[in-house]
Amino acid sequence: MPVIAEYKSKKLIYHHSLSTGSEPEFFTLHTHSVSELMFFVHGSAKQMVEGKMYTLHKNDLVYVKPSVYHRVDPDLSAEYERYVLMFDPEIIKGIDGADIFESTAVVGCARDGVIPEIIKKLDYYCLNFPKESFYELATMLLREIFYNLSVIETPKTGSQSSFSPLLSRAISYINDNLFTIGKVSEISDALYITESYLYSIFREQLRTTPKKYITDKRLLAARKAIMRGARPTEIYREMGFSEYSTFYRSFVSLFGYSPSKKISASAVTIFGENR
Repeated sequence: MPVIAEYKSKKLIYHHSLSTGSEPEFFTLHTHSVSELMFFVHGSAKQMVEGKMYTLHKNDLVYVKPSVYHRVDPDLSAEYERYVLMFDPEIIKGIDGADIFESTAVVGCARDGVIPEIIKKLDYYCLNFPKESFYELATMLLREIFYNLSVIETPKTGSQSSFSPLLSRAISYINDNLFTIGKVSEISDALYITESYLYSIFREQLRTTPKKYITDKRLLAARKAIMRGARPTEIYREMGFSEYSTFYRSFVSLFGYSPSKKISASAVTIFGENR
């Protein structure tokens, strides 16, 4: 995937890239421990954010919150260009512009508007300033983007279509009961469908399983709590695990280190099962 500019640290990841489909695994269903802001430049693609699919257009701005599963479905016969910023959501805390994304994941920006001009500055700063300076500049630009979103009177939200209503309802049920669901059958029972049918919906439309979807979200929440000072042996039950040994094995399998290991904040990406 040709990269025009890129930066990576534990606090921020940035890349401006082109793609011709040479790395299809890049578009696999995944989620992050941090927020992601994507600016779509050109191409033909759809953006899936949990239970909704958005058709992307030039200058669309996509915002995905931590622990939300998403993927891009591009037309691999056409060039696809985008800017991506992955960051701690605390950077934009308190800015009203983030409220726009409570009801949609995609907002259209005017071609000659201020936000596309802000985005373009990222390459210049990334290519011409030291890494330490770029981090400071990029966080200021992020805040500037969201401040400008806060003064848009009638933002143009992205065109969207839902997956099957059952999938949307299943995702809503999981998100509302993430830490109390005991068995996958509880979800299918709540939707009045069979467990096998629920699995087939997740496999066909999200390319993962309900169990993995739930477990990964719980582990991301646990990792966040541990990084804030919680003891793994005291919070595993709060995260929906009945036994510490199960929690420990799942945590190590997903992140590659034990829950008790001291680590600094960093972005983590988790993929669906069909990598």
